[in-house]
Amino acid sequence: MPIFHTNGRTRAARRTGPGPAGLMLGLLLLQVGTGWAATAPEATDPKKFQSYLYSDAYRAALAAAWKKVPPVSLPACASLTDGNVSVTLQQDVAFDAKGLPKSGAWWGHYPVSGCGAERIINILFRAEPSGVRFLVTLPGRTRANVVLQRDALTYAFIGAGTKVRDCKDMEVADTAFDGFGLSSGDKKAPETGPWRETWTVAACGRMLAVPLEFIPDATGTTINQRPAEVRELKK
Repeated sequence: MPIFHTNGRTRAARRTGPGPAGLMLGLLLLQVGTGWAATAPEATDPKKFQSYLYSDAYRAALAAAWKKVPPVSLPACASLTDGNVSVTLQQDVAFDAKGLPKSGAWWGHYPVSGCGAERIINILFRAEPSGVRFLVTLPGRTRANVVLQRDALTYAFIGAGTKVRDCKDMEVADTAFDGFGLSSGDKKAPETGPWRETWTVAACGRMLAVPLEFIPDATGTTINQRPAEVRELKK
């Protein structure tokens, strides 16, 4: 199950806004609610939560969220298939008398594949008395929380910019977790320490693999990016 950090402080960063999602996949996420797996604290009623995940209300929220998924986050394929969906609670979920969430938060991870490529779409849902809100975060298997993702975008885009000059149209197409520690040979690195990732950045028609290092400490998380290690990927 993916791990998402909920603490940490990093330097401020910029990000580009997501583009509109392809309408051809509007029904895909309406069909993938049958394979969920939840890690539920005792304070969350699992029966009520499961019932909500199969409800029309949740399907509507999911469909609205899917429209915000940037097309670059999906495999470039006319025919996509879904995989096993996982749902992970971030905060206990409480329900009103109608069985609708009124507080709490959870992650939905939606694998899609096609033409030999795979991606995981990650969506954070937060329940409030006024309804369920959502945030489409970066795709893939990044361990960075929402704030850290936002801050790391600056470093990923700077790295990509070393290969694609004067490009102002950049988006993260995928993220991969490479391992704990600052070296691939460190097999005993603790899960509470630094880790490595590779972010795939779409930049003006080119795909760049940008390695990043995340180094947490008591004051926040340092993000390192080495321009010399950025490489272009074949389409």
